[in-house]
Amino acid sequence: MQKTEHRVTLTVTFIVTMFTLTNGPSALVHLVMYATHEELYDLTMISRLVTSSEELCRFFFFLVLHTRSSYLFKTAKCETSSFSRLGSS
Repeated sequence: MQKTEHRVTLTVTFIVTMFTLTNGPSALVHLVMYATHEELYDLTMISRLVTSSEELCRFFFFLVLHTRSSYLFKTAKCETSSFSRLGSS
């Protein structure tokens, strides 16, 4: 149970950190545009690219997490079934 809580805590921490790092520049660009009343096209495009990278990073993170957890599940399932076969002999 403690291992699962630790994994969930790391996942949530990663998601919040990635959200902050990738959406922070976009928020700053919008604040500067609002304060100066100027259109900052280059900075807007760069901030949108950084924001889009969050989705890519999250996708790879969940892909690695899912692959690892399914591998661990299969390993645990094999060990459990081998123990059950030993008990029935």
